[in-house]
Amino acid sequence: MTYDVFSGFIYCIQKNCPSLKQGLRSFGTDGGKALEKALAEWFPDSVKLRCMSHFRNNVKEHLKDIDAESKSKIINQAFGQNDGDGVYKEGLLDADSAELYQSLYESVRDGWREISHSFVSWFDNKIPTIKEWRLANVRTAAGLGSPPAKFYTHSSESNNHVIKHKERYREVSLPRFVQDMRGLRKDCDNDFADFAKAITVRGGYSMKYSHLELSTDQWF
Repeated sequence: MTYDVFSGFIYCIQKNCPSLKQGLRSFGTDGGKALEKALAEWFPDSVKLRCMSHFRNNVKEHLKDIDAESKSKIINQAFGQNDGDGVYKEGLLDADSAELYQSLYESVRDGWREISHSFVSWFDNKIPTIKEWRLANVRTAAGLGSPPAKFYTHSSESNNHVIKHKERYREVSLPRFVQDMRGLRKDCDNDFADFAKAITVRGGYSMKYSHLELSTDQWF
C-alpha cells in the first residue's frame, strides 16, 4: 500500500483515539518505507523499531557468497548467539548505547573486511539505522524489557498476509479498506466462536485430538 493509504488510516486511528499521538510508546516495522514514513510523521515522539529477523536475512543475503564458517562468525558477532550450555553471548546489536556499539564494531570491522570488503561497505551504510532503530537501549526505551527482547514482525506479517489476500493484492481506497477490515474482523470473530465451540465440544465442530478438549467451566 502507498504512503497516502497508510497516512489516511493512521489519521482515522488518531481521530478516534486522540491520546494515542502522545501515548504511543513505540512502533515497529519491517523497514517498509511508506508505512515507516507515515508512522514517523504521525507519531514523532514514539520510539521506532525495525524487525531483527528482516535485518538478519538481509545480512545473510549479502554474505551468500561467503563460506559457511565465516558467515556464521559474522552473524553471531552481529546478532549474538547461544552457546552449547544455553548461555547467551551478546552481539553488536546488544550494545546499550551508540558509543558502545561503535567501539564494538571497530573491534571486528577489520576482521570482517578480510572476509568481504563489499559486505563491510554495505554494513557501514546501515550503521545510522542500527543506532536509531535496533540497539538494546532503543529496545529498552520501547518497553521490551531490560535486557530487552529483540523486536520481530512475524505475527503482524501473518495478519498482513491475510489482509493482502482479502484485498487480492490490489491497492484499494481507504473507505473500501475500512469496509473490508470490518468484514475481516467479523470473519475472525466467527472463526474464534467456532473454535471455542469445538474445544468445549459444542455445536457442529470437534477437536481432532480429544485430550485437548475442555469443559465450558474450564474455558470460560
